[in-house]
Amino acid sequence: MSDSDRKLLDSLPQKGSAQLLGAVSAVRNLAYKTTKFNWQKTSKILKNGRVTAKILAQNGLYQYKLDNAVLTVAAGKGYADAVSLFDTVNNRELLMHDNPFFRLRIKNDRLSPVNAESSEFIKINDKKFAIRYKFKNSSATVNFDCSNNRINYSINAVPNKNISFDNVEFPALELRNISPDAALFAPVMSGVEHPGAVKNNISYELEYPRGIASMQYGAFYDEKGGLFWSPADPLARAKQLSYVAGANRVKIVYQWYPVQNAAFVPGCPVRLELFKGNWYGAAMLYKQMLTDIDALYWVKQPLPRKDSPEWLKNNTLWFLHGGSKLTSMAQFKKIREYLGLPFGVHVYRWNSKTFDRDYPHHRGLPSFMDLIAECHSMGIRITPYINGRLWETLDRREEDYLYSKTGKENCVVRKDGKIAMSVFNKANFGIICPYTPVYEEMMRKSCFMLEKMGIDGIYIDQIGAAAHIMCYNKKHGHAVPDDTAWFEKGHHKVFSKIRAEMKARTPEVILTTEDNAETCIRNFDALLCWRWMYKGQVPAFSAVYNGRTQLIGLTYDFKRDAEASFAKAAWQIIGGGQIGWFSSDYFCAPEKHDFRVWVKQLMRMRLALIDFFNEGEMAAPVKFSKPVPEKVLFWGGHGTLRVNTPELYSTVWRKDNIHAVILTNNTAKTAVNSLTFAPGQKGRVYVFDSDGKEKSFAYNHNVKYDFNLQPHTFQVLLTVPETEKAEDLLNAVKMQFKLIQAIPSENDPFDNKSKNMAVYNELSWITTVKTDKFECQFFPGAMYPTAFALKDGTPLAPVSFKDRVAIGKDVYYLDCDRWAERKVIENSPEKFVLEIHGTYCTSAREYAAKGLKAVYRYTFNRNSSEIDVEAEVTMLDGSNSVPELLDLQCDSKTSRISWSFDVQQKKQNKFVRKGKIFIK
Repeated sequence: MSDSDRKLLDSLPQKGSAQLLGAVSAVRNLAYKTTKFNWQKTSKILKNGRVTAKILAQNGLYQYKLDNAVLTVAAGKGYADAVSLFDTVNNRELLMHDNPFFRLRIKNDRLSPVNAESSEFIKINDKKFAIRYKFKNSSATVNFDCSNNRINYSINAVPNKNISFDNVEFPALELRNISPDAALFAPVMSGVEHPGAVKNNISYELEYPRGIASMQYGAFYDEKGGLFWSPADPLARAKQLSYVAGANRVKIVYQWYPVQNAAFVPGCPVRLELFKGNWYGAAMLYKQMLTDIDALYWVKQPLPRKDSPEWLKNNTLWFLHGGSKLTSMAQFKKIREYLGLPFGVHVYRWNSKTFDRDYPHHRGLPSFMDLIAECHSMGIRITPYINGRLWETLDRREEDYLYSKTGKENCVVRKDGKIAMSVFNKANFGIICPYTPVYEEMMRKSCFMLEKMGIDGIYIDQIGAAAHIMCYNKKHGHAVPDDTAWFEKGHHKVFSKIRAEMKARTPEVILTTEDNAETCIRNFDALLCWRWMYKGQVPAFSAVYNGRTQLIGLTYDFKRDAEASFAKAAWQIIGGGQIGWFSSDYFCAPEKHDFRVWVKQLMRMRLALIDFFNEGEMAAPVKFSKPVPEKVLFWGGHGTLRVNTPELYSTVWRKDNIHAVILTNNTAKTAVNSLTFAPGQKGRVYVFDSDGKEKSFAYNHNVKYDFNLQPHTFQVLLTVPETEKAEDLLNAVKMQFKLIQAIPSENDPFDNKSKNMAVYNELSWITTVKTDKFECQFFPGAMYPTAFALKDGTPLAPVSFKDRVAIGKDVYYLDCDRWAERKVIENSPEKFVLEIHGTYCTSAREYAAKGLKAVYRYTFNRNSSEIDVEAEVTMLDGSNSVPELLDLQCDSKTSRISWSFDVQQKKQNKFVRKGKIFIK
């Protein structure tokens, strides 16, 4: 660009009408976009600041007005393109100059409006127009409709004869960075919001539809507003989504899989809409769009959903059982009595002692019928696991039973001609094409067998989680490739039939699946959201689909999640979900008393607000007077692993004209803040607190509320307008909160902290042993007890073990083993026996002595001031080295700790020594 051109651009008006500023922005983009349009001539017309639609049209600019934006088309001889989307409320351009709207890929060519050989503008009316683009080997017509304050644009792309599109990008958007802190929303699991997306170079590659791309929309916005986009695709066809922020722009690409040797006509437009708000505002636009397009996966019936059983809609908690092995359900009887409410259990290994084997054949173990009866006798619902995607190559024990005969020919074939395969637990699986009749036959067989066995539901794995792989097997009868073969003509066809037949016979049976792909909403009663653990996650999926499915499950069983576990349960509740999906061992661990209380209270709170979750909708979030502190916590082995966790979770739910505000303090410290929100009418606020406080106050359209939440407590605010009668609701909530307030003082049959001698801290991994005389600690990875103290807490002088062994010139020390493993032999009120397994390492803690094994056993008795110690070290056969065992040293001569050990003995290649440690 020449200096004179730059001066011309700099001279253009920066103030004026929306019409003028939109035209100026279009000219600026044109200056950087093309030489096929004489933008200099148009610029001179704009300099005087007085323009009309007629003047602009005479100079090649056509404007299409929305309520809050103007879309400008440039048209000249042999050239036409939509060049600007100008936000007239905030006076800013949203599109980069090289924004294409779409791209076509033919081998190495990427074709778009930017490099079209020619293009033609076709004006239809004040709201609609079309542009025809001609390329060397194809053509495309794009129709724009600017009605209803939004842009819908569709495409018809036609390749030349004997040419195929490799892929089509629709939409393909290049958005301008509107501000340094502008946020990018991506539909990852529950939805993820990234403030400052451009400066932080945020990017996502997402395969839709599946959990990591659960919905097909996105948004880019700041506090002034932003842009929403989505293909308005009612069939949820497979797409590859790419969101890349950086270099002062955001690139949005939705890649489709066109049929070979055919035109690309998706039959749906892309919707673009400006909005004011954040992730919640974008979610509401998407929810409205699903209704507008009558999406195949959208549940249209009025809420509450009539085709899901009441037991599921009213359920509050889930357990996971059989993760390592399937055992009796007897331990759940005590849990059921403690909680006082029914719950559900996902059962694994009901058909095999090993996991991920023999699919798609599912046969129950003989004991499974007894297990079902055992659950039902306790009022517990049971849903066993099956797989809905895989065919093992050795599908009966270690035998190729039906894979080569039937399975292989019904599996997905990739573009390169190879069968799509997966490996799980060292077993090989072909991926079944869901379009095939064999797939439907296998799913019907498994589901109906379980139904007849008397289960309450079936968990069909991977349907909502795994990628839709395009199938190129022409023998299956679908198009090649066919982006409808997985959902519309596959899973939807199969499971809508299975569901209808099962519901007709057994209305109480449910279907659930893994993750939360929106395509599963209509045919599944519940979705297992076990991997909702992402930095920046927001409950957008809940806002869109609340009541239309039940959101269940989150991974808890991680040793480092003790602090995060409180926030996890609260996160499930604020999104309207059901709590849990932990094992009984995790829930019943003695150190989990406070967490059990939290869960039991949240179960009652969910029950109190059940109609809001099943029949209402999520409302706009409240605003706090000061930022809510966050802490990065380890949530689990999925997503981003560590999640920025607010100390305070909040949400608002609306049913009719009544709002329910939920506030949870997930931490061990007090939360002080104030909130505001606008119910819209005069009325009264009723406050229910989990620690027993209740109050009410009047409000006038807007609510401002100062609160002080004690550690691990929550509040519910109900705003009831003057015009509403809510006595039944208030009485029901009050009844549940009376029960909630009593829970902390109730007997906990699993709380042995004051009974058993040892307590394991799941957060620090420290085991503390307390007798009537003294206490000490075992740190993670350590072979010896440390931090001795008297019963009153008086610390004693430290004791160190100098156990070592010399092998040649190298000396290895036992206290350098960071990976020693603890095994509790007994932990009762009267006795604690701990066995620790480890090895010898160099002082640098980097190299271990190969073949050396050490086992130390410590025995504590309640009324004794002694510790019995046994040490056993196994040396390599033929070794002449002699280890030094139980070589204790104290740093103080006045120590109240002493010891006595017998003489070290050798038995073959093992060295053994026993003795006692005395605490005075």
